Formats: sequence, C-alpha cells, structure tokens
Amino acid sequence: PTGNDLDNEFLQIGWTGIEDLDMSGWVLRDKANHRYIFPELVLKSGEEVRVFTAGSKNSDVIDKNAVRKVLHMGRGKAVWNNIGDTMFLIMNESVLIYNATYIGHH
Repeated sequence: PTGNDLDNEFLQIGWTGIEDLDMSGWVLRDKANHRYIFPELVLKSGEEVRVFTAGSKNSDVIDKNAVRKVLHMGRGKAVWNNIGDTMFLIMNESVLIYNATYIGHH
C-alpha cells in the first residue's frame, strides 16, 4: 500500500503445482534482509498464503482447510518498500526457491 500503511501491507504466495508444497521452515526476506521464518505450513494446489507484515506471529493458527492461509510477521514497521523491493523465498537457509522484484511509486 502507498505510504506507511503497516496493517494492510502483505505479500501473497500462491501454489499451482500438482504435489503439496511444504514451506515449513522456509525463509521470506527482502533486500534489506528483513526475515520471516514460516511455521509448519503445507499448501495444496490452488491454495495461497498471505503474510502480513504487522500483527502477532504468536497468534497464528493455520486453518488447514482454508484456501487462503493467513500469517503475520509481527513487525512494527513496514518491510516492503513503496519505491520497489525484491522478495526472496529460501529453503534450508541457502536454496533460493523464488525471487521477484517490483517497482513501486515514489
């Protein structure tokens, strides 16, 4: 979101593969190395996870039957830069699974 709208800042990851995707322990980070470690999480084909920057990560209860899972990083400041940033999804602390760059607005 534009500005410092911490409560509405999130990153969404969808899965369309055939096999289930076990993201447990994976790391989500940005260029500035703000890191979030996924709890036990498995996505089935057609499901997605929405990771909000704010909120309490200790309050996350994952509904295994929900198509959209919701998680929280538990941060007090925005992570994803409005002018652009890069997200990295990393498995086993070293295997880059995916990265994406976006260009925002000033």
